[in-house]
Amino acid sequence: MGDLVRHALWWLFRLFVPLRYRIRVRGLEHLNGLSPPILLLPNHPGLIDPVLVLTTFYGRLRPRAVLFEGNFPEPIRSGLVWLLRAVAVPDLSRPTPEAHQRTQLAIDQIVEGLRRGDNFVLWPSGRAQRDGVERLGSARGLTDILREVPEATVVRLRTRRLRAEEIRDSILQVNGSLRLDRMYGPSIYPVIPEAVLAGQSRPGENWHTSSPEERSRRSIYVHLKRSLQVPMLAAFDAPDPDSSCPVRFSTTQPTQALGMLNSDFLNEQADIFARSLRQSVGDDQSRFIELALWRTCQRPPTNEDVRRGAALIESLKKDHGQTQAEAEKNFCLLALNLNEFMYLD
Repeated sequence: MGDLVRHALWWLFRLFVPLRYRIRVRGLEHLNGLSPPILLLPNHPGLIDPVLVLTTFYGRLRPRAVLFEGNFPEPIRSGLVWLLRAVAVPDLSRPTPEAHQRTQLAIDQIVEGLRRGDNFVLWPSGRAQRDGVERLGSARGLTDILREVPEATVVRLRTRRLRAEEIRDSILQVNGSLRLDRMYGPSIYPVIPEAVLAGQSRPGENWHTSSPEERSRRSIYVHLKRSLQVPMLAAFDAPDPDSSCPVRFSTTQPTQALGMLNSDFLNEQADIFARSLRQSVGDDQSRFIELALWRTCQRPPTNEDVRRGAALIESLKKDHGQTQAEAEKNFCLLALNLNEFMYLD
């Protein structure tokens, strides 16, 4: 009975998850020929990750999940434990003798399951980590498990996003303004908002003004100043020149989305993008939407993609009083914020 319910639920998620998320997995062929036991170790930048991982890999590996109890109140937790044949792990941020004992029992369950040939998916830190660091704390379970079952095959799953400079360069490339012909030469100075410059002891000193053509060069040429960073690059984890940076993290935080939607740079580039598309397709709105999505997502857009884009433009004009040009600019702004544009896989 349980297997039938799990299989039916998996098919349900396979039908509905793609309506909201387009999942692309690189290296899936490396799973071919692997024999149990297999331990899947994904990173965990968002709360939707467990759903995406299980939807993608359940049909091939039938992995059992390891659930962090702090994420699921009762009776939901008990239902998930039964449904997913999951192992529940207590919150160890405040270790107690009881929590330690229950954790050891959970580890023993996983070890026993691996020895029987079960596969498991385990998030090492136990919870979403949006700053690029897996904080294991006292959760040393992975080490204990591999010590007991050294024959287990470990498969790492990583969500990869474009880095700060790649995001800026990709935006310029998509709208056709990236100056790849201008190699070498002096640094460039992107426009920095007055509010940011005001944070300096001498606001704006030694931060010069580059022409629009020069500002369209690659981000590797952006001038570095120890006490002043370009806001967009800083938001997406460019190294801070005021301190050493042995490893660049990849964080997920609200200021990134706010900057991608509201910053002068993004709105200016969206306007350039819209005007470029309009020059290419004329007054054909469907072709405008198709080309915008083709450039940002690097794939042929579906009819549903085009329909939803047209509905958005009409809604912006009808419900928000925007002109055709304003609605098209905001559609381009949306396209530059799509996960398909920001994330490699």
